[in-house]
Amino acid sequence: MIKNKSLKQKVGMFFNDKTTMDRQLLALKKSVDEVNKKLKGEDKKKG
Repeated sequence: MIKNKSLKQKVGMFFNDKTTMDRQLLALKKSVDEVNKKLKGEDKKKG
């Protein structure tokens, strides 16, 4: 039982880490998209 519980905790921690990583990746992608939009906007102003 104890081994099983620790395994469950490890799996739970792994999934928590994964969702946190996914959120960070989404946030990173979002900020990159925003920067790209700003750069495209700057190009349009120059043109």
